[in-house]
Amino acid sequence: MTKPHRHERWTFHLEQMVQAVNKIERYVAGMSRKEFLHDDKTIDAVIRNLEILGEATHHIPNKVRKTYKPVPWLALRHMRNFLAHEYFDVDPKVIWETVAKDLQGLKMSLKRLRRDAAQ
Repeated sequence: MTKPHRHERWTFHLEQMVQAVNKIERYVAGMSRKEFLHDDKTIDAVIRNLEILGEATHHIPNKVRKTYKPVPWLALRHMRNFLAHEYFDVDPKVIWETVAKDLQGLKMSLKRLRRDAAQ
């Protein structure tokens, strides 16, 4: 088996980021804030995919992260670290607000980067 080309490796992780956003959208589709806050399984599933988003940033080359500013690379990484290491302090209300306010813009930016990387 041959090792994937460097470009293929980072674009694989970019695709994983897009898929994580898609999963979060599916998990919360049709839910109200109140329903979300009372659904531990959905909260856990959303947190897991937010962690994946942040972890995947480690595999995106510095050059890409520095030149493609619409994606909040550092914020995603910090969020992942907080969710993974400070799990006992995670406030589901903050998770809901993050998803409700930031997810759609992030998805658009990631898809734009994916399209640009394919050219």
